[in-house]
Amino acid sequence: MKDEINDLINKLVSYPKFNIGKYLLHDTVITQSKKIVTDSIKANAELQALSGLKPKIVRKSSGNCCKWCEEIAGTYIYPNVPDDVYRRHRGCTCTVEYFPGDGRVQNVHSKEWYKAESERTKEWYEERQKRVVNNEYSDIIKSLDIDDFDVKAEGRGIDSEVLDVIKNTIKTYEAKGGMYISDVHFGEFFDDNGKTALLQIIPAAYGGYTTELNINSKFFEGRTLDEINKHIARFENNLPQTLEEAVIHECGHAKAYYGKSIEEIVKMNEALKNKGVDGISKIALKDGAECIAETEVLLFRGQKVPEKAMNLYNKYVRRKK
Repeated sequence: MKDEINDLINKLVSYPKFNIGKYLLHDTVITQSKKIVTDSIKANAELQALSGLKPKIVRKSSGNCCKWCEEIAGTYIYPNVPDDVYRRHRGCTCTVEYFPGDGRVQNVHSKEWYKAESERTKEWYEERQKRVVNNEYSDIIKSLDIDDFDVKAEGRGIDSEVLDVIKNTIKTYEAKGGMYISDVHFGEFFDDNGKTALLQIIPAAYGGYTTELNINSKFFEGRTLDEINKHIARFENNLPQTLEEAVIHECGHAKAYYGKSIEEIVKMNEALKNKGVDGISKIALKDGAECIAETEVLLFRGQKVPEKAMNLYNKYVRRKK
């Protein structure tokens, strides 16, 4: 902080008139004030993570910011939260929200607390569902816009054929109903075990009917579709053999999340731990949530699905008891 103050003073005195450089004082004070709040939130989140909660940080780009902000925007669950999520440059207008895991949400910079979407009533969800079914969702739900997808992918060195497979598969599954992917984030992402995640479905900030897709641009950059398909086919733990099937796997997760609040998703994933099914893949055997996503791939292939796996799929995706 001391060095930053000295730098500010040096810059201010370098101007012939104070009025010319006074904007620096204004912007720096605002940025540093927000940084103090952010640091306190970071400390609280880390403490709650140690206490057994699953705090989540959601950084949203204003849409008119820089490439760095676009790349760091996304949803992060402790302990996999990079320090850059909390950082701001001068004039940054991004928002950072903090979900401690107890049904509340806090805007990191304004410190305002409000209820998560999970607090909304059953009647509200039922009305929302009716409007979704009747295709009256323009004001309450936004699926992934192809133009937005292309803009966010621009300049990341990802082959157009690769991008087409991802977005076309998503649109195909959205058209079938039961899932919406409202946003996409490019960057470097990791699973709960710290391993690189090529694709990753996460709930939207407030749960509900939309999810978001993380795309590991560091992996996809500079690779052809054929190279990516061969790489995916070498994975011994997973069922997908191609990029298309890998996206379909994530669509399976999106379907399971559809219509659920953040709290309900957490409870579902907890209930599905150690409820995997044999005869599909290693991850399907280890975890019931992954079994559901792998079942989506089997259904796409038209292959036989083990009865126990189909029961899980019917319960959590088709909502059949």
